[in-house]
Amino acid sequence: MTKVRSFCVAPFKRRNGQLLSQEVIACATEDAAFKRGKAMMHRMDGLVFFKIECGEDGDIWTAVETLATVGDVPQEAEEAA
Repeated sequence: MTKVRSFCVAPFKRRNGQLLSQEVIACATEDAAFKRGKAMMHRMDGLVFFKIECGEDGDIWTAVETLATVGDVPQEAEEAA
């Protein structure tokens, strides 16, 4: 089975005092993920950049690897970075 590596951006927005996750964006490359995150920084309170490998069928093969966090993100994301 072929493995697919995804680089993702998980954006977070604070509403009524709560930090809420927004739709995760998957990108083909690490550079593309950071470029996408940079473009949305001005309207999000925080971003988590991570990498994951899965099979073509979507079955996860590796644990999420946090690459970087920016701004206001959940505590568990900061601890993993």
